[in-house]
Amino acid sequence: MKKNVLILYLFIVVISAYSLENEIKENDVFAFVYTWFSQFDRQVPCHEFLQYLPDSEFHISFPGTSIRNKPDFKLWYDGILQSIKSNTHKIVSIKILEKEQNFFVLTVLVRWKATTYTGENYDNTYQQSWKLRIINRNIFIESYIVKQVGLMEVYSSYRQWTGIAVSPQGRIFVNYPRWSKDVPVSVAEILRDGSIRPYPNEQKNLWTEESGSLNDFVCIQSVVSDEEGYLWILDSGNPQFQGVKKGAVKLIKVDISKDQIVHTYFLDEHIAPLHSYLNDVRFDIQKGFAYLSDSGLGAIVVLDLKTNKARRVLENHFSTKSENIVLKIGGKEWRMPDGTALQIHCDGIALSHDKNYLYYQALTGRSLYRIRTCFLQDENISAANLEKKVEFVAKTGAADGLEFDANGNLYISSLERNAICLFTPENILKIAIEDERIAWPDSFAISKDGIVYFTTSQIHLGNNISMPYRIFKIVPCE
Repeated sequence: MKKNVLILYLFIVVISAYSLENEIKENDVFAFVYTWFSQFDRQVPCHEFLQYLPDSEFHISFPGTSIRNKPDFKLWYDGILQSIKSNTHKIVSIKILEKEQNFFVLTVLVRWKATTYTGENYDNTYQQSWKLRIINRNIFIESYIVKQVGLMEVYSSYRQWTGIAVSPQGRIFVNYPRWSKDVPVSVAEILRDGSIRPYPNEQKNLWTEESGSLNDFVCIQSVVSDEEGYLWILDSGNPQFQGVKKGAVKLIKVDISKDQIVHTYFLDEHIAPLHSYLNDVRFDIQKGFAYLSDSGLGAIVVLDLKTNKARRVLENHFSTKSENIVLKIGGKEWRMPDGTALQIHCDGIALSHDKNYLYYQALTGRSLYRIRTCFLQDENISAANLEKKVEFVAKTGAADGLEFDANGNLYISSLERNAICLFTPENILKIAIEDERIAWPDSFAISKDGIVYFTTSQIHLGNNISMPYRIFKIVPCE
């Protein structure tokens, strides 16, 4: 009896050892994923994919395509071979979420670059959810769901834009600054088909040096949507940086439900002097204040929206001034043709989500500052005392646009890195996304559902651009 028990025990041990030895390990799964993408890169015959698909029903979902059997996969793959000339898949990460003896659940983040036979180029990032079934030590794909994430191009144009606004209803507005005489439209709404319409009407966009009213759009630098759904348009009044046109500087409020201007705040020469350039604006609608940056001379403008009274503050403080640095973008110093290094003062600004702090920094500078808005709203505080309220936040690198999300993260357009950086509530600076297509990230807008949009304006390249100006959105991974 004891002998039989011992034999049975040894048999179980041997079988268990054999099972463990032959069990599919995590490295086998990783190798399977790499093999799958390698086959796409090499554009192998379809049958090499079909060996990893079960004969029973499975589910593969690409954007716009759903595949549930082998004939459908073959039909889809034949289309890929006919359209894609070359492509590569770079695996960013593989995470195994669940594993059992006969299946694995994992998520894969992959960057895909491709060129079509018609000359189109793609550079997209995808989050993929996989379920792998193990049958007789063979790995099969049971489900494979693909969702585009990360950097997604929304629109492009060969006319230079800077500002962007996204309304609560999802309407997208942009502005084109008058930095040359060839600016036929100053503010536009981008329609769903990618075309534009002058906004709020064509007449407001017809200003030229030779004709037009200063009530029209002279040199629009920024557009912003507020939480109530109004569109705000900031006119620097300084076309081609040749000096402010007297009476042209204004902040315009538009009711987009009616496509009508409801109020215009004019800013005189005491608030916007000859060589000023009012650049960006943020709003505290509840308290009735707007805060504007002056990148031409370096200052903050505080506008009381209820009384129409404006004040120019911190115009003699170092925090609003350039740091006299030379930006280096794409390996080249940003200089004028005569070798002069441009110096741009207080540019990007952002209000904390609770509206208690205004953050700002000079474009040719790498320091981020902030000040409590209660001090900015105080008309009786002296200039000297106000300057003492300025707080240094961090060295964040050269930036153009700044914007807070609802979670307290500050998005920073990192000019020298071709990147979007994130300054977290824990005061950690990190790169959110980096890409050679992010050529001078300019302005941000965050949609009602929390998606971050931004423009690229390629300012450092002047007229020597090789790719269009773009609007991107950042879709987070789940």
